[in-house]
Amino acid sequence: YRKGMDKKHTRKILQSMVDKGELDDQLVNMVFKHSEVLNKIRGSAQQNAINEYNTFLTDLRHHVN
Repeated sequence: YRKGMDKKHTRKILQSMVDKGELDDQLVNMVFKHSEVLNKIRGSAQQNAINEYNTFLTDLRHHVN
């Protein structure tokens, strides 16, 4: 696992990909325009996945022991 990149570095990389024709400019701009909301959704989904995994581990331990 590595630490996330800051917005400036991320934008620089994505803009480079846009310049090379690897990503759509409108999509990249939309992502940055709505980055706060997208990050909240990502954080919520990540927390839900952690909770589900912990529930799975708890259930597994009860069935194994």
